[in-house]
Amino acid sequence: MKLKDKQAKKFLSLFLVFYSLTNGGVNTLFSQENLDSNYFDSRSFRKGRLVNGLTYYLKKVQDSKVLDIRFLVQVGHKAESRNQMDFSHIIEHLAFRESTNFRSGILNSTSFNDAGLTLSNIKAYTGMNSTKYIAKIPVGNSKALTMGLHWFKEIASELTLSKNDVDIERSSIQQEFLSRHGDNPEDYFANKRMINGLFPCYNDKTGFFDHLQTFEITDLRSFYEEWYQPDLMGVSIVGDIEDLDKMEEIIISGFSKLPSSKRTLPFDKCDSLYKNLPNQYVSIARKPENKRELAKNDLQWHLYFRNRESKAEDQLEKWKQRVLSNIAEKVISSRLAAITNDYNIDYAYSVNSDNRSFPENFLELNINCDEDSGRKGIEKSIYILNQLLRKGVLEDEWQDIRNELVSNFNSSYFKTSQYWVNDIQNHFLYKEQFNLQYKDELLDWLNKMNLKNLNLLLNKYMISMPNDIGLVAPEGHQLLNYSEYDIRSSLEGIINNDTVPKFSYPNKITALLDKNKLQKLKKSSIISSCIGESGALEIKLENGVKAIFKSYHPTKGLDEKKIVMHGFRRVGASHLPEDYQVSALNSPKFLMHTGLDTINKFDLKYFFRENTNHFLGAFPYITDIESGIEAKSDLNDLETMLQTVYLYFSNIRYDVAAFNDWKRLEEKKYKEPSYPLNSVDFSNKIDEFLDEPRKNLMGTELFESLDGTNLENGMQSYRELFGKPEAFTFIFSGEFPLDPVLNLVRKYLGNLPSQTFGDLKASRFNENRSYPERHYISIPTPKYYKSKNGIYSIRILKDKKRLDWEEWIKLEALAAITKAYFWNLRFKDGIGLYDLTASGGYNFEALRLELAISVFCDFKDLNRVRKESNRILYSIKNGKIPQNVIDAGMKQIKSKYSTQGRGMQQREISQQLYEYYRFDTPWVDPLKKEQFVNSIETEDIITLAKKLINDHNKYEFLLDK
Repeated sequence: MKLKDKQAKKFLSLFLVFYSLTNGGVNTLFSQENLDSNYFDSRSFRKGRLVNGLTYYLKKVQDSKVLDIRFLVQVGHKAESRNQMDFSHIIEHLAFRESTNFRSGILNSTSFNDAGLTLSNIKAYTGMNSTKYIAKIPVGNSKALTMGLHWFKEIASELTLSKNDVDIERSSIQQEFLSRHGDNPEDYFANKRMINGLFPCYNDKTGFFDHLQTFEITDLRSFYEEWYQPDLMGVSIVGDIEDLDKMEEIIISGFSKLPSSKRTLPFDKCDSLYKNLPNQYVSIARKPENKRELAKNDLQWHLYFRNRESKAEDQLEKWKQRVLSNIAEKVISSRLAAITNDYNIDYAYSVNSDNRSFPENFLELNINCDEDSGRKGIEKSIYILNQLLRKGVLEDEWQDIRNELVSNFNSSYFKTSQYWVNDIQNHFLYKEQFNLQYKDELLDWLNKMNLKNLNLLLNKYMISMPNDIGLVAPEGHQLLNYSEYDIRSSLEGIINNDTVPKFSYPNKITALLDKNKLQKLKKSSIISSCIGESGALEIKLENGVKAIFKSYHPTKGLDEKKIVMHGFRRVGASHLPEDYQVSALNSPKFLMHTGLDTINKFDLKYFFRENTNHFLGAFPYITDIESGIEAKSDLNDLETMLQTVYLYFSNIRYDVAAFNDWKRLEEKKYKEPSYPLNSVDFSNKIDEFLDEPRKNLMGTELFESLDGTNLENGMQSYRELFGKPEAFTFIFSGEFPLDPVLNLVRKYLGNLPSQTFGDLKASRFNENRSYPERHYISIPTPKYYKSKNGIYSIRILKDKKRLDWEEWIKLEALAAITKAYFWNLRFKDGIGLYDLTASGGYNFEALRLELAISVFCDFKDLNRVRKESNRILYSIKNGKIPQNVIDAGMKQIKSKYSTQGRGMQQREISQQLYEYYRFDTPWVDPLKKEQFVNSIETEDIITLAKKLINDHNKYEFLLDK
């Protein structure tokens, strides 16, 4: 990369170690691997290894806007002994803190901030096998590139691991754990004990929380010195590298000074130990979750099938075996889905052929089943596996899978930066050869393979009896008394069943609407049409439906190639009789679980999967104040999308079994939440205190609503709210030709039937809104569990009847600056935090400006968090804001409104259209918003902060023990 100014050279001097090159060249410092020149042109790809053992990869990908630079270390949780639990993860956290040349940590470094880098540019992850440090650098920002590489070098050998930093991270690691695994982590610990019993080098995490608070810092430092050695390190740079030779020189010069490794540690010792073990069996008792009233009776079976033949050494053969494993996974997953496509099934399956966390197996089969259906779940899964081995893959199955694999191999993915990032990681961490090098041979192999040969190969590598079996069951369950012999004998009885017919899939639907219904749908007339202030075409159809069409060219981002639809009506559950409201709020959830018309949920999902390009369906919703439906598809699937919408308005499905199954699964989700339950419940309680309209019920609020949700009331409420098409406005945005889209809208939305029986009053929810008299509110944890961490939240609320878009954007900027400032609580003030949120904007329902901040922390830190949070808020109000905090916040808000980036992404434009047509907000051209954002001065932010932040507008909420 050519340095463009003197300041960049100054930054480079911090990083470069001017190593004395012998023999007048660099070849004594490194070696380059000879790779197939057909795939690896030295003008765009370099791989080398320094004499100290460090490996580097450079890949030029033209037209990429970001350089992805990574520092990879071959150390993860598998390297940790019992007294070293989570040490690799703790070191990953400490990489952001003090080091030799960043005494206050990387994020508090003036040099780092001057390079235009913030927390949003750098990330790190720890897994079972590795630790990854990642920096995303704008192409052309040589100062940022230099600082990123400087950070990597600090991580490699210069981390201080001070007592103060370590003590802070003890708490933040615990916060991270609780945010990922919830407040009742016994499931997680039981699963770890099971894995520990089957595989070498895996800690069972017993005593994790105590260990976290008591481990010796000297042990952590020893771990760092032992594992952070150059021969276990890799540097990867992928993107539009301006000068490959110069970049290579920078890497060689900068990292050659690292001392050579003291000793070489075996990379694959754990996998080697596993391969030499006999078949394993372990059963684990899951302790009762005594903090909750809800007992959990699920059984978890984990079955691991080793390769029948030893792993091939030839790289092409390795890839072929991986493809075969993937084919088996697809077939088994599809067949298990087919036999469990029914309601009130008490078992679920997952199949995995590429779990890099564990030693390599041909397949991994996981079965979760109810206490009463355990044997049935096992029987079905083993039966399907046995059926595949004895009767083989079906011709239709093979053709579908082969077409999918061939399509994947021919995709443009192999030209992207992400492909190179992933394959470089796999090459370095797992010694895999690059996929690209064998792509053509694999394609040829797949195209030539017939069904007979496929089945012969699968039988060569697959087995019917799992080698390794893990069981997790509730404490006291009778299965825990069974021996390994008993379990394997039972499985053998299933496998040796002589009556194994060839598998056949049930008949599936081929159309959502039959020909008779389609023929009756004639294009509705347009009774009015105009171009609105937003530049969108606005029409009204014969049945009263209003449709908006905004075709434009989005920038890259989520849904950039999709047509996004949002239909809404300005009435919701609060306009219904009170005893119908909860059923109304939940009705879209159980209707989506039911299906449409004569088609059940499972057949509907199959139809979408087999007949569309990733169309997932339409999603109706009901809140207290609004009813609506959202969907997105590409142009080819638009007719299917509109047919789905048509059915959600005209032909919802009544199914008692599906309704009962939905309630059962929602209760199960509450027992096993996939999100931090205390955070959701805390947020719900704040909304309740502030008299907010109910939206998507979640957490304890949803669980407690299940008893009050009635199928008939929900169906009637849904029909009432969706039965008046003239009350709905549908917005279509994206890049699309108008005529075909308009014709389909006229055909389907123009025929939405009117079937309402009442005349609901459209009114704003905030007519009698009130605020709590108290400004400091303690919220208790719901009775079903006890929280292990605290949450402190501040809400700044100021009534404002009319929206001022400029003030709104300034409030978003204030929120971004506030969030950047609040991160100082962790990275500067030393409070053990892992997560915090901050947002600012206009509440359309309440007609007010809002600034909201939430901090998740240990209970012992709550008082300090409250004190420091208020100090930060009033520092902002008084104009005492560090410049790096202002820069970080404004960088985020400028990115949001950039017309070359997020400002013209589908998500932003579709949201702006919704707010314009739903809440009558002023329409502002995105370019005008961008120009305004670039004109915002620090004084503008301070002026707004002075207007908003005071004790009268401020409400504090605390999650209590």
